[in-house]
Amino acid sequence: MDWFSRYVIAWDLSDSMEAGFCVASLAGAMRTGRPRIFNTNQGSQFTREEFTGTLLRAGV
Repeated sequence: MDWFSRYVIAWDLSDSMEAGFCVASLAGAMRTGRPRIFNTNQGSQFTREEFTGTLLRAGV
């Protein structure tokens, strides 16, 4: 969700907390543009290199 406009950028549902799923969701969200900030709850799936590396490579 875009915090300014409250527009839902991407929406996915999973029954697990795997980083791969989060990276796939991130890829969907990034199709609308590259954000300056990507805020998460710092759960283990969001702090893994697989996820943080994707953000870093995208320049976020």
